[in-house]
Amino acid sequence: MKISELREKSIEDLQAAIVDWKKDLLTYKIQLATHKLENTALISKAKRNIAQAKTVIQEKASGKVVAPKAVSAPKVKAEKAAPAAKAQKTEKAEKKAPAKAKAPAKAPAKAKTAAKPKAKKAEVTNA
Repeated sequence: MKISELREKSIEDLQAAIVDWKKDLLTYKIQLATHKLENTALISKAKRNIAQAKTVIQEKASGKVVAPKAVSAPKVKAEKAAPAAKAQKTEKAEKKAPAKAKAPAKAPAKAKTAAKPKAKKAEVTNA
């Protein structure tokens, strides 16, 4: 259920819906434990619905007015800032380049040699 639909309902309706979703959640958990639940996404959907309804109840109780999210306009880069940003990037790249060149190269891996059998230790017994 969408949050906008929940905001249109009264607090009593939301509380009744929460009770229903909690019952559904319990049955989903039981079905999950007995390996009869085919769609496990129902559990997370029920939890999400409960949480959203509780949030709307708190908003209504505190008197907050929540405006719907506005779609923001795409960000436009300023033309004046672009050359300065490019200059900073090239300066950073120049600083990093010598550091990479100074890094020592890895030594080649040693060839594996045949393992020599170890001599067994003689057991000492006291008689």
